[in-house]
Amino acid sequence: TEKKNITLLYNSRKEKDIIFKKELNSINEKWFKKIYILSKAGKQTKKSKYEMGRINKEILTRYLSNFKDKKFYICGPKSMNEQISIALKDLGVKKQDILFEDFFLVNLSNILSPFLNKYCKSNDFSRI
Repeated sequence: TEKKNITLLYNSRKEKDIIFKKELNSINEKWFKKIYILSKAGKQTKKSKYEMGRINKEILTRYLSNFKDKKFYICGPKSMNEQISIALKDLGVKKQDILFEDFFLVNLSNILSPFLNKYCKSNDFSRI
């Protein structure tokens, strides 16, 4: 069997802006880990279930290890894509292992629906 190991670092301004949160939270697989990072949510408390800030080298190294021979898929605004790409290259990731999706040119449901349909309990994404 194919060994899967997916870590989703999901950066959003506020909790209410997290698209597919219910569906992502319903994925209960050992190989799927998700970390929500909020950039406009205020101060972090000890009880907070979210990281605060933006995806950067510090957050990448906190949740990921061994950056060699792994693929990184980035989908977001151009400036975010560039920032994360620079951080990954600084951590030793090869340019060909960094993949991009233009956040503004695609319908997000086309990207996530096949994944969500396979691993989520709710399979009705037609309204997206």
